[in-house]
Amino acid sequence: MKRILPFRGLMSGRMSQLHFLCALLLSVLSTQAATFYVTPTGSGNNSGTDWSNASPGSQLRTKLAAGTSGDIFKIAQGTYKPTTYADGTSLSISFSIPSGVQVYGGYTTGTENRNFGTTVFSGDIDNDNLLDEQNSTHVVYFDGVSSDTRLDGVVIEGGYANGLLFLGWGGGVFNNGRAKVSKPLLINCYMRNNYAERGSGMFNDGDRRGNAGCQLINCVFSHNYARSEGGGLTHYGDSDASTNPALINCVFYGNSTDFTGGGISIIGLKTGINLFNCIIWANTAGASDPGIVIMDGVEIQYSNVQDVPASATNINVNPLFVDAPGGDFRLQTCSPLIDAGDPASTTATSSSVDLAGNPRFYNNGRIDMGAYEYQGNLTNPVAITTGPASASAVCVGSTVSVPVSATGTALSYQWYKEGTLLEAQTSAMLSLTQVQASQAGSYSVVVSNACSSTTSLAFVLTVYDLPAVAITPTSPTVCAGSSVTLTASGEGTYLWDTGKTTSSISVTPVATMYYSVTVTTANQCSSTASTQVTVRDQFPVPTLASNPSAGSPGSLTVIQNTPYVTLTASGCSGLLNWSGSYDGSDPSITVSTLATGTFSYSVNCQLEGCTSPTATFTVLVTPSLVSGSFDGFVNGADCSTFRGWAWDRNKPNTAVTVDILDGPRWSQPYWLMCSDRICKPLVRAMESMPSLGVSPKA
Repeated sequence: MKRILPFRGLMSGRMSQLHFLCALLLSVLSTQAATFYVTPTGSGNNSGTDWSNASPGSQLRTKLAAGTSGDIFKIAQGTYKPTTYADGTSLSISFSIPSGVQVYGGYTTGTENRNFGTTVFSGDIDNDNLLDEQNSTHVVYFDGVSSDTRLDGVVIEGGYANGLLFLGWGGGVFNNGRAKVSKPLLINCYMRNNYAERGSGMFNDGDRRGNAGCQLINCVFSHNYARSEGGGLTHYGDSDASTNPALINCVFYGNSTDFTGGGISIIGLKTGINLFNCIIWANTAGASDPGIVIMDGVEIQYSNVQDVPASATNINVNPLFVDAPGGDFRLQTCSPLIDAGDPASTTATSSSVDLAGNPRFYNNGRIDMGAYEYQGNLTNPVAITTGPASASAVCVGSTVSVPVSATGTALSYQWYKEGTLLEAQTSAMLSLTQVQASQAGSYSVVVSNACSSTTSLAFVLTVYDLPAVAITPTSPTVCAGSSVTLTASGEGTYLWDTGKTTSSISVTPVATMYYSVTVTTANQCSSTASTQVTVRDQFPVPTLASNPSAGSPGSLTVIQNTPYVTLTASGCSGLLNWSGSYDGSDPSITVSTLATGTFSYSVNCQLEGCTSPTATFTVLVTPSLVSGSFDGFVNGADCSTFRGWAWDRNKPNTAVTVDILDGPRWSQPYWLMCSDRICKPLVRAMESMPSLGVSPKA
């Protein structure tokens, strides 16, 4: 880098005009900007002209001090210290950045890639990793620098300013604008773990009508401690507001002081500070104003400041950092500071990237508050637009469906019954099937997403019991054609499947059938009961047979006094019941032929209370049709012959019919031709005749 000794102005008139022009030309040539490359250990010839010849960190302080306006320093990742501790005199040695010099940190060696927060300027010059009296008084020092002086992408830590006056101010950064103008730009920087009496992270000295109106963009002040005031930053001035520092998208977190202004303190009646899109949170002060000392010259716009009432543009809420105690000041998905910055902000007023190197205006959206821009779409808060009905009454066994509508992003639902979580109910619809009386009660749903949640109004469910219904038949089993009375029990109205609406009905089923009744209570709850009425199969009609055999079905004609006439009933597995001319239960009965006339005999079969259809039989007993004076005899009979005579005295030579009876039955007619008192057989009717009787029949 070309340099010239400091220009001391014009000399006496003895200096010629030529000498003056030559000196001016040399001054212009010497101010041409240069770029220096620095790594912790250096490389090549250590000239700093490029990465392959980078200067070592041990030369950084001296090369910075020798820098001139326009010079650029590119500092690789690593830790750099302004000196090493020898004795108390070394404590005042700092990284002094001249006016117009620009320092950029965070470079990956050999590339133009940067990672903010990886280049550290440390005041721990005694290398004991302690914040103590053997650390540098000021780590970085600005003295009357112009607004194009820049410190970018550097961590400043370990400063310890515990002396008198300015030796006790600004352990991290001291900006000296006392009776002068000093307006450096600090961007993408961290001021952390520094100590001072005042302004431990940074002290702006604009006293004696000076101008220390520096500008800070995307800077984080965290865990700095000041014994008196200004744990994070102190601005000291007595000029008007035009000299106020401007802080844009900065974060003050976890700074502390024993007196006032845990985050920021202001000294001077005519001065102040301007905050835009900033976050001041979780700072502490022993006496007052843990966040920021409020004075007339303080302007706060689109910022989140602790202990400062919210306004049209400012808020006072938990910023929801990802991990503030661990130093991660990115915003969580549900932070209220997302898209809450100044809508008029541009890359010209803020920066094109945030402290993580990400685009400052994500998807060309509105800027966030703080040093980090959330890299995602805004998660809309939850709002229930249509809540559940206030109440519902149902009957046991019903299905209950209760919908809820909500707006928001990535919603989840969880239903509760009187505060108890219902594991299976996690949709926008409460669904209960086969509801029981135990499920009556108060229900609510919590609708939530990553950022917020809200609880619905209560839905009260009333469950009515079903009526107890039963059917009692007079008999569960009936005979075909018989009636049965069905009686229903249960409180309410009745509706049978026959259409009847009384509690009892009479039915005559023709076959086995089911009958049902529905009982409905005043709460419109219904129960149905059914019963089966069994109809026994119809018994067959008993079969009647006669002896002698009937001439035609169901009837028999016999002559009066015919012996051995019987009726026999068969085909009944139960009890026979005779009626008519005979009353009894015998399977066979003897028919009386003593009197003439028509005699009816009826019989049915009775089994298990049921009666079969009735079989009937008619016996006609007729008087003898033969008239005259009969005489005759049976001379003898055996199994093959019949001997005897019969005649009508009044009608000789007339054929007569003789019925030959064999016990209770009679044979076919036996014809005799009688002439001259001699009757000759015309038909042999019997094969065996154990007993004989003669009954003339003409």
